[in-house]
Amino acid sequence: LVGGSNAGQFAEGLLAAARAEGYDLAVTTMDGCPFGRLTVVDRHPDHPVDGGACRRYVERTLELFAADPPSLVVVGSVSDLYLRDPGI
Repeated sequence: LVGGSNAGQFAEGLLAAARAEGYDLAVTTMDGCPFGRLTVVDRHPDHPVDGGACRRYVERTLELFAADPPSLVVVGSVSDLYLRDPGI
C-alpha cells in the first residue's frame, strides 16, 4: 500500500484481508504526497507539501519495487488536492 495519508486509511482493512488470505502487506505512505512521478507544487496553505521530499519518497519506493517486485501494489491518494481540472 503506497500513497499519501489518504492511503493510510485503507491499511487496517487491507492488512486484515491480506492476513486472511495468507499474504504479507507492506505499507508506506507520506502525508501530502500522491504516488506518481509528478511535480507537486504547494498551492494549499492548509496542506503544505514538500515537493522534493515527495519525489524522493516515490523514487525510493520504486527502487524498492524494482529490487523486490511485489505481487500487487495498491495506491491510495486524494485527487482534489492535486488536479486542477474540476471536471476530472
